Amino acid sequence: MSLTSTAATGHQVPFEIVREAWCDFELSDETRLRIRPILMKAILPEAPPKKTADAELAVLTSQKVLIVVLSPQSLRGPKNPQTPSVEQARLMKQEERQVVSSSEKWSLYRLPSMHGFPEVELRARISITSVFRVIDLWNEEGDPYYLVNYSTLVGPSSNQPTAPPKSKPRGKSLVGRRKH
Repeated sequence: MSLTSTAATGHQVPFEIVREAWCDFELSDETRLRIRPILMKAILPEAPPKKTADAELAVLTSQKVLIVVLSPQSLRGPKNPQTPSVEQARLMKQEERQVVSSSEKWSLYRLPSMHGFPEVELRARISITSVFRVIDLWNEEGDPYYLVNYSTLVGPSSNQPTAPPKSKPRGKSLVGRRKH
């Protein structure tokens, strides 16, 4: 199974939200970032893959991400009803903050069996690569303004079998997992 977030044609699939979880990150300045990926769309290709050993099921996804900043009182400033765009903020003075602890929980979604495709469970979570605080800038709630660089990880649920029974052909695994 492969996953991507690029737009394409195919069967838009209604899906069940099994669990949407927050990922929590504590920063070196004691700010806590709560981030949640939200699956917006899941699209299956026009036709199921052929039943071969190298068959691959592609699921296209579209996601949104919610970011909540919870900062200590000592870092809070004036509420800013007109925060700059991310592009504008990237041009301002910044200081990097380290993630000192994290709890990266998986959100879980179930795609039903349809159009010749099997039922699939997908999971998603956020992984932060870097965080920068924009100096002397606060958001609409008075919390410091952060630029967060992250990746949204989407893949099959760990409840999915990694290898089908021997009587059926094997499928191709996601990038990062070895093919059996």
